[in-house]
Amino acid sequence: MLEGKTVLLVQEDLPSRKLLSEFLHPQGCVVLEAHSGPDAVKVSETYSGPIDVLVADGKMSGISGLDLAEQLRLSRPDLAIVLLSDSTEETALLHIRGVPFVQKPFEPDEVAATIERALRQNGEVLKSKIAG
Repeated sequence: MLEGKTVLLVQEDLPSRKLLSEFLHPQGCVVLEAHSGPDAVKVSETYSGPIDVLVADGKMSGISGLDLAEQLRLSRPDLAIVLLSDSTEETALLHIRGVPFVQKPFEPDEVAATIERALRQNGEVLKSKIAG
């Protein structure tokens, strides 16, 4: 289901970002990498194609993953979101808000499954807004 999807991967930790990128490429994804929230905004602004899903750290220097998602959704309202969390408090908040997340440490296939679930949920929300 990830074939042909574009993922904006925002991960401050380079080894983790590379691991996920190397896992997602063979799944058929276009992976746009960013090392910070401001970098992700620049990538989003300069990339002319659609971005299907944001996969980002829940907490980054200077911005939270939720704040980044809200900012990116201003120009990309159809963007699905998956956050990566290493905090039990943050995980609980994401769960309550219904935001798809993966608890760190994670396995790449767990991230892929969560991306698929987020894309399905996002598609259902968009369909209900259209049917409205």
